[in-house]
Amino acid sequence: MYRLKQNSSRLRGYILFYSLLLAGSLYAGKAPFRVLFNHDLLYMGKESPWNPDNENPISVEQMLRCSVDEVAGAGCDVITFAPGYGYVPFWKSDIYPYRDHIAWWDTVFILPHHRFTQYMLDGGDMVAVFIDQCRAKQISPFITIRLNDLHMLEYMPLPDGSVLPGTWADLMLDRWRREHTHYGITRPEERTLLGPDPVAALKQPGMIHKIRREQVMNWIHPEVRDRVYAFIEEVCTKYDMDGIELDFMRESLLFRTDETTGRQRKKIILDFITRVRNVLDKSSAQGRHRWLLARVPAFTEAHDALGIEIQSMAARGVDMFTLSHYFRSYQQSDLAKISSLVPDKAVYLEMTYATQSGRMPPGLRGVPPFRRTTEEQFYTAANLVYSRGGQGISLFNFPYYRGMAHPSLETGSEPPYHVIPNLANPADLTRKPQHYILYGGWHYYISQLTPLSERIRRMIPGTLRVNQDKMLDLDMALPDLPGEGDPVAILRVQVDRAWAKRSLTAYVNGRIVLPYADTSEPFPNPYPPLLGTPEQKKAWKIPFGILRDGMNEITLKMIKGDPILITFLDIAIKEN
Repeated sequence: MYRLKQNSSRLRGYILFYSLLLAGSLYAGKAPFRVLFNHDLLYMGKESPWNPDNENPISVEQMLRCSVDEVAGAGCDVITFAPGYGYVPFWKSDIYPYRDHIAWWDTVFILPHHRFTQYMLDGGDMVAVFIDQCRAKQISPFITIRLNDLHMLEYMPLPDGSVLPGTWADLMLDRWRREHTHYGITRPEERTLLGPDPVAALKQPGMIHKIRREQVMNWIHPEVRDRVYAFIEEVCTKYDMDGIELDFMRESLLFRTDETTGRQRKKIILDFITRVRNVLDKSSAQGRHRWLLARVPAFTEAHDALGIEIQSMAARGVDMFTLSHYFRSYQQSDLAKISSLVPDKAVYLEMTYATQSGRMPPGLRGVPPFRRTTEEQFYTAANLVYSRGGQGISLFNFPYYRGMAHPSLETGSEPPYHVIPNLANPADLTRKPQHYILYGGWHYYISQLTPLSERIRRMIPGTLRVNQDKMLDLDMALPDLPGEGDPVAILRVQVDRAWAKRSLTAYVNGRIVLPYADTSEPFPNPYPPLLGTPEQKKAWKIPFGILRDGMNEITLKMIKGDPILITFLDIAIKEN
């Protein structure tokens, strides 16, 4: 009888415990956060107001605490912190202790240790410091885990004793992947890019990223998944963070699609998510809900190749989805579709410091070739997100405005932290001017996974040719601007060289629009790179009444002239 009562009490205890976990996991409600901030660790090494002299930097712990302070002070709700780059943990790991990592490293490669390495060897714990500072500043700490990071993998196949350039590789290259190359996405016998002279191969233009992609791990192997899961389990068990992010975009390559089916890939990912959800719940203090966030491609065309199925992932315990364009700011996405599929989950659009990339004019070599995201472009993206059922904005690589300025072009390059409070205010965003953008190159992550659909192609400006109409789609959430009369709407097209005698006619939603003489930037822009010259731009004035709240069609007809490449297209809407 005593044993029966004892077992009954134990059973009631189990029921209560797992009921609490169930309540936390399945009925936590929609995540309340509006603005997420990705902290990738590396940017702490850049000069900043709290680290003004990069030659004599403050301590690593000071850097970390200050980097949290500026984000918390700007009004973000969550920081997702990357404590390493996937396989070298920047916490007190029992699976792969940092001291063991460096002991191995020093027998294989020749490279000065990074100062972050010395911090870890001296007993530093970045995750503990990060969480402590987040708690002090009342901002929610998440840990982001990269499912297949590729940084520095171009050096992974080099022979023992190789002298590596730079100062970062000891933070990223690990023993496990070097000793398990047979788990790579490209089989060892198929790897041909490095050739007999690896050093020479690495110097070829565009080769580094291709070589990196040859080395990333193949998730068809249980051992690969187990290695990543073990790090997640360790972090969840050792530290009291508020959530875990699974980053499917670093690198956006997990499987060989020629040897797996969509069903196989989805099962692998869903089983992995179930394991992560379970360890989040089991290790949570007193059943407190901890959030599970997935950073996934912004367009669903790329999902199948990665094993992503949004509704099933939500059913397995994913609370939040960040829709990403890899490292670029792009306002168009499948956010409306995805939000409708999981209305009880929080969906975010990711925005970054950069839009278009390209070549600088000959006299400005050395200037980082990025067109940076402006205040109005951030606000436009956020307004579109809220109008389409999203929860907010996720900021990625935001601090990388730092180091982008050139003395001959601009006076400074501090990140525009002042935009962040406005990103969290849907009502105010509808009353702000708007700046919609289209450009090429952002679709890289899709084209690496699957052929581009016609739908995606209609969002990429491309090349203009005589007798070949260029038809583009642009989802817009029209503003309610103050002032009398209709707002002013201007369409601009920028090309890669002078328009010269080429002739072009523009239509918006089937209506011809009239040329507009002023092709200058529609809003003050403190970031000159890649804005083009007057000879590269044409503009048209759009009657505001022909614009739609929803998808708009832009048609460009080249009447005469040689083919020319559109590098940037925008529509600005501002007060009359």
